[in-house]
Amino acid sequence: MITIRHEQLDALRQPHSDPFERRLCDAIAKHYPGEVELDPEGTPSLVRHALRTGWRHGVEDEDSLTRLVLLMVQLGRDFERSPDRARALARLQHPRLPGRLKVELVASVLQARTGGRVVSRTRRAA
Repeated sequence: MITIRHEQLDALRQPHSDPFERRLCDAIAKHYPGEVELDPEGTPSLVRHALRTGWRHGVEDEDSLTRLVLLMVQLGRDFERSPDRARALARLQHPRLPGRLKVELVASVLQARTGGRVVSRTRRAA
C-alpha cells in the first residue's frame, strides 16, 4: 500500500491550482479591498492556507473551495472572529462527511448566529 502525504498531494495539485489561486486573489482584491489591506500576510497566503485546509479535509471542487476561502476572508484564517469557531472546525474535520457538505455545514454554523451577515474587521483609529 502506498501512502501519500498531504504535502505530496499539495505538490501534485500546485500546477492546477495556480490559475485558480490567482482568480481568487483577484476576486478578493476587487470585492474585499479593506480586508486585503488589513491582512499582514497578504491575500495569496490566505488563499493558499484556505486551499490547503480544504484539501486536507476532502474539499476538492472549486465552488466549495471558493466558499471556504471567502469564509476565511470574512472570519479569519481559522474563523477566529466567530464565536462558533470550535463548532465550525469540528464540522470541517469530520472524518466521514463529503467535502462539499462539510463546507455547507461550516457556512451554516458560522452564519447562523448573524443571520448570514458578514463579520468584518475594521480599522481602529490611531
